[in-house]
Amino acid sequence: MRSKVPSGIRWTGNKTKEELLDDPLAESLFGLFLKVKDSPRHIAFKPEKLINEVYYICNRFYQDAHPCAMIDSYAHDIESDMGWSYAADPVMSMAYIVVKSQRKNPDRVEELLQTIEEHYKFNCYWDECQRLVVKQKPKEPGKFYFGEDLSSLLKQNGQDLKKVLGKNPVFIINKVDQLNAILGNNAKIQK
Repeated sequence: MRSKVPSGIRWTGNKTKEELLDDPLAESLFGLFLKVKDSPRHIAFKPEKLINEVYYICNRFYQDAHPCAMIDSYAHDIESDMGWSYAADPVMSMAYIVVKSQRKNPDRVEELLQTIEEHYKFNCYWDECQRLVVKQKPKEPGKFYFGEDLSSLLKQNGQDLKKVLGKNPVFIINKVDQLNAILGNNAKIQK
C-alpha cells in the first residue's frame, strides 16, 4: 500500500544538517533560514531543528483527514515543539513552500494551502518564502523554472536544456533581459 505522503516530504525522524543538505528542497529551506533568521525577530534555534519541524508538520498535513480544521492545532504544536511563541510563522511559511512544490496534492491539502495563505500571508517571513515557491515549482516537460539567475538553471538542468534548446523551450524567469541576451528571440517568455 502506498503512503499518502509524497516521498519528497516524508518525515521519518529528525535528520542531521548533513542529511538535510543532501535534499535540494531542504537545502533551499536552509538558505532561506539564513536569509530570514535575524529579520525582524532573531531566530535562536538551529536551522536543522526548524527544517525538521517543517517536514514533520507537512507530514501531518497529509496524514490528517481534515487538515484545514487543524490549523490552530498545528500552530500550537509548532510553538510547543520549538519553544517559541512566534515559531508558527516561519514554520508554516516554509511548510507552504514544501507542500506547494509537490506535483499533485489531494484536494484537502490544496484547501489547506489556501487556509495557510489566509492565516500567515501577513507575517514577516511570508514574502521571502514566496520567492522560493517559484524556484521549487514542479517541472513540466519543456519548461524551466528559476528565480534569480540563469546559472542555477544551467547547473540543475544542463542536460535537459541542451536537449530542448532547438525545440523552442518555455522559460519562466524573473529577468527577461538575461534570457534574451543568451537565446535571442527563439524563446517564448512567460512572467
